[in-house]
Amino acid sequence: PSTLKHLLLPRCWGINTSEMLEYISKCDLLSLGLRGVTSTSNGDVLKIVEMFPNLQKLSLAECGQVDDDGLATINQEKYLVHLNMENTIITDKGLEHLSNLKNMKSLSLKACVRIPSYSLRYFYDFKHLEIIDVSQTQVTVTEVDQFKKQLWNCIVAGEDVIRDVYTYVPTIVFQSEN
Repeated sequence: PSTLKHLLLPRCWGINTSEMLEYISKCDLLSLGLRGVTSTSNGDVLKIVEMFPNLQKLSLAECGQVDDDGLATINQEKYLVHLNMENTIITDKGLEHLSNLKNMKSLSLKACVRIPSYSLRYFYDFKHLEIIDVSQTQVTVTEVDQFKKQLWNCIVAGEDVIRDVYTYVPTIVFQSEN
């Protein structure tokens, strides 16, 4: 597998991530997708960073054991431009660890429910960021508007959903008894 450059293993629940990483350790991976590979831990994230220094795309979506400490090690991936952390247990402390990844083009934080509303400010200096997904988080309309002032050309995926939540006014209709 030394010629392997891209590996996607979506929802392969039976895989032992540590063993799989040992098997592909001689590869020069550019992209790795581990969505829903539930055995993936912070220790595995450290191995990924050490083994694949040229990694450009990484998906740890739905990897429930990966938390803020895992993001601390991702900060060392200088070529990483696409990161998917969707539906993980990361918080704003984890997002702080991503501060060195200024070349990031896309970041998905969808359904990271522990991310507070002010979290977008960590990415104000990410001038190459093209899209960020913050749907199903605690991010508010106010924070999206502030972010758009800093990075006006960045698409905020889920922005329409966030706006709908904050502008929805239920209509109450009273019927007369006549």
